[in-house]
Amino acid sequence: MRTDKTNAIIILLLFAAVAVSYGSSLNSGFLWDDEFLVVQNPLIRAPLLSFSVFKQDIVNSSFRYTTYYRPLQILSYAVDYRIWRMSPFGFHLGNLLLHFLNGLLVFLLILSLTGKRIAALITSLLFVVHPLQAGAASYISGRAGLLFVFFGLLFFLAFIQYLRTGRMRFFAESMIALVLSLFSKEGALILPFMLPIVMYISAGKTPLKRYVWCLPAFGVAAIYSLVRLLVLGPAPILTSMNFVSLLTGYLGVLKEGVVLTFFPAGLHLRSFGLTADVGMVFVLLSALVVYGALRYFKDERRLLAGSLGLFIVSLAPAAVAFSAYGVFGEHWMYLPLVGLLLFVSLLLSALYEKGTLPVKIIASCAVLSAVIFFTSFTIAQGKYWQETGALSDRVLSFSKEDRSAAYFKSLKLAEEGSSAGALALMDEKAGGDPIALYLKGRLALSSGRIDEAEKDFNEALHLKKNYDDAYFGLAMVYFMKGQNDKGQNFLNRTLLINENHPEALIFSSKLLIAQGKAREAITFAQKLQRRDPYSYDALLALGDAYVAAGGFREGASLYIDATNLYPERPEAYYKLAIVFDASKDEKSASEWARKAISVSPDFEPALKLMQKIKNKE
Repeated sequence: MRTDKTNAIIILLLFAAVAVSYGSSLNSGFLWDDEFLVVQNPLIRAPLLSFSVFKQDIVNSSFRYTTYYRPLQILSYAVDYRIWRMSPFGFHLGNLLLHFLNGLLVFLLILSLTGKRIAALITSLLFVVHPLQAGAASYISGRAGLLFVFFGLLFFLAFIQYLRTGRMRFFAESMIALVLSLFSKEGALILPFMLPIVMYISAGKTPLKRYVWCLPAFGVAAIYSLVRLLVLGPAPILTSMNFVSLLTGYLGVLKEGVVLTFFPAGLHLRSFGLTADVGMVFVLLSALVVYGALRYFKDERRLLAGSLGLFIVSLAPAAVAFSAYGVFGEHWMYLPLVGLLLFVSLLLSALYEKGTLPVKIIASCAVLSAVIFFTSFTIAQGKYWQETGALSDRVLSFSKEDRSAAYFKSLKLAEEGSSAGALALMDEKAGGDPIALYLKGRLALSSGRIDEAEKDFNEALHLKKNYDDAYFGLAMVYFMKGQNDKGQNFLNRTLLINENHPEALIFSSKLLIAQGKAREAITFAQKLQRRDPYSYDALLALGDAYVAAGGFREGASLYIDATNLYPERPEAYYKLAIVFDASKDEKSASEWARKAISVSPDFEPALKLMQKIKNKE
């Protein structure tokens, strides 16, 4: 009974710690990549039993823009969408609940491995309040890390239970959890390599033959890798690495991770240009702490060594990513933090258990101070996670070369009416990056600066040959200039490079409709709709083509599908109103126009149609 009461207190403590540290994120909107992964992602609206999320990358981008195969991440968003629709509160709440559950699983795993309740509590408490976790807990797009660690911890717990009981049920559960973790994030490939260390912590000197049971986990990882290869093809990250860059990246993230764990000042989502020069003072201090701990706490050597092993091995995915992309994301420390905090917690709990009263007081004060210190940092930086502009400014204040931050800040400036400021910022950051140049060109095009856009698209092509987006950008430039033949050539070139380019297919369909070739337009729109069956733009494009060809019933059906999948967007309601107005059914036309206005009160086309119908009356 006493144990149950203690566990209930621990659960409430962890829940309160998460609520206090990250509760402000519940008031946040959609930030940065949330726009692509959630708001504009048709996969979260697809029927769950269509299994669409398992058939392609995470943003339904015709297999072009990302190399991330994370079906469970998108599936979790799909579940959130069905509960909360497009309320960011619900998506943020899902993140915080997962973060809390991960803290609870950290406690249970460490308690199971070590039998030390105090060390487990310290580790889990520091884990949930640490400001390094903000990139996963406060950022909806960081959910992949939350999910992969959630299922990864379940994998370890179930596997340990199997080793202790010999019951195949636990073995099967562990393999299922590993599969789910792999389908959440590619970084889960490190879990089988961590498993022998978990076994070592749990049992100490284990007969070598017992470690053979780790092999199925490697087999599961190999099968996952094959599935991923079949769906997305080879991962470009594997071709951009060599031993030197990997070693340099590893040493860089090792230093950054340790320093930010104990001194989390200046957190800003991600850093560039880490070096392998870890510094002699840092090396000596770290070596002295480890040596002193292993020498003084002889009874804890296995646990201390094992916790360091978990930390060192779990850093590998971050090292791989940094060596390939030159970026260190703070949220990559979500799993490695467990091992490092466990090492510290074991030291503090050993001091408390074996020390004199003054030592116990010092150890207790150290834990309390750490919790307060980290919690205060986490709360303070919560303001940077409230909206896109604040986050972009925060990142750029530390990493001026961050093109993603510049892009999202530019979008914010453009929304606020400062097109010149948006273009100036992108111009400063875009040099040498074809994707950034293309994005700048699109901003310039939307601002009416056609010549500047043409220059940007040409520069992007100079840096990256056969860049389909840049060719499409040039097609739009020349159509806007009235040079239709040249525009058509670039449009054809876009589709020659990528026959499934979404915008090129939609643009071609609209162009053919304008030319009175509606039947040909249907062919282009159907191709896109077959590839992206739940895309709003694809549904509207095909509906427009059918209506232009006289297929009002088929067009209306597609518009209705669009309203069911995207009830918060007004265009499909308006198009239905147009169809019924053309059919002389003014009552139905009015109803659909009112729905468009109820969704978007300032939607001008629907307002004009309503006025037109009233004038008829």
